[in-house]
Amino acid sequence: MPGCLLKSSLAFLLGKGDKLQKLKSLQMLWAGIIIFSSLALIRIPYAHGAIWYVKTDGSDTNDGTSWEDSFKTIQRGIDQASAGDTVLVADGIYTGVGNKKIKLGYKNMIVRSVNGPQSCIIDLQHDGTGFDLDWTNTSATLIEGFTIMNGSPASVYDYGVGISCAWCSAIIRNCIIKNNAGVQWGAGIDIRNSPAHPVIVNTIFYNNLSSIGGSAVSIYQASATFINCTFYNNTSFNNVIAATPNTDFKNCIFWGNTHSSTFAGLDITYSDVEGGNQGTGNIEINPKFVDPDNEDFRLSSASLCIDAGSSDAPSIAEKDIFGQPRFIDGDADGNADVDMGAHEYGDIAECDYDKDLDLDGVDLAEFINDSAGYTVADLAEDFGRINCPYFIQ
Repeated sequence: MPGCLLKSSLAFLLGKGDKLQKLKSLQMLWAGIIIFSSLALIRIPYAHGAIWYVKTDGSDTNDGTSWEDSFKTIQRGIDQASAGDTVLVADGIYTGVGNKKIKLGYKNMIVRSVNGPQSCIIDLQHDGTGFDLDWTNTSATLIEGFTIMNGSPASVYDYGVGISCAWCSAIIRNCIIKNNAGVQWGAGIDIRNSPAHPVIVNTIFYNNLSSIGGSAVSIYQASATFINCTFYNNTSFNNVIAATPNTDFKNCIFWGNTHSSTFAGLDITYSDVEGGNQGTGNIEINPKFVDPDNEDFRLSSASLCIDAGSSDAPSIAEKDIFGQPRFIDGDADGNADVDMGAHEYGDIAECDYDKDLDLDGVDLAEFINDSAGYTVADLAEDFGRINCPYFIQ
């Protein structure tokens, strides 16, 4: 096998010459194998129509077809796109007109950030709402990788500050919805009117405030599925989750919220529920976040939420909210089960550059292109391993 051959050759090189010579020898010896391995093992994303580019220093008078000619606002990218296209949003803080009450305009498409919610922020500046989705946005619509924060509607009757989802069945993944307030229902997300059934995955609802109910989630005459979501410090007069039946919560964490225990009629399983819930696989114990006061909702090593989720739940993403692989054996019991919450606990091998839990030819090619401070010895130690977390701590 190429992995075994390469590993033995790498080990051989460790005993020969200085570090520079070793690297040169490695480059010459395996140039052909790198090309083969890269072609065989690299995962090429499915091409989904045209791509339209948005970044904070762009201009809405550009054509949006490259980073050099990118648009400045998310709405401009969406307006230019057609159904099936992708609007790709660069790192930065997006504010003002064109970056609030964002409508997809009767089109199914992908709207995603480049590097995830910690790097791509829609700041509504207490003057406006976030995404406004409607009946034309089916499961072919994906909103991914944004922090949506500081929303405030023009009227208390504008439900859904972070995201409004009326009649829609979009997929919302890897988002942080926080610090939204000023409505009666659904400061985080409002879902209403059948046949709406969106799927929300790997999303954090934090510090949202509503005056009556559903500070994190409000669902009216509709349904939804929430997978691996974290709900923390959301406040309302009645409840954090205000939902009609046929709404599922799996592998979620509900902790530190006001009125968090009012979950009557909801299907909650394999979740950590403050106040308790009788659903299958549920627990009630402090999730032991790393630093929730500073919005770090990763699980610490002592958390009983590690490997406590259901790996059979539908719509589980391959990676967590920050790109860490799912299905890592975090409690070291020999079974790589999914964790509860938006984050997966566990380290991976330091030279597993593409974070697929395999150290293979793709990682070798990346090492030669940019060693990122690691040595040949680092790569050789774990090369050829399959499912290789926990070689760094």
